[in-house]
Amino acid sequence: MTDIQATNDFAAILKAAEEGESVIVTKNGVPIGTFIPDRTPIGVRVQEVMRKYPVDPDFADDIEAAMREMRAQPDRMTKWPTD
Repeated sequence: MTDIQATNDFAAILKAAEEGESVIVTKNGVPIGTFIPDRTPIGVRVQEVMRKYPVDPDFADDIEAAMREMRAQPDRMTKWPTD
């Protein structure tokens, strides 16, 4: 694919990557870049994110406290709080 084609139809490059194809972009017949599909399994990516951004150990307790508060005052929680 030429550089002009890539500029004018970037969606085609994305579609090819989604379908597992690599796309070489050329300028004046010379390769200048290659788009390759990311074949990393989603589970591996999730693990990487979880290692990089560990879960707050108090998060579950915070959610439970909020749920208890909402259940204790059902008439106040008819819409999303604004403040």
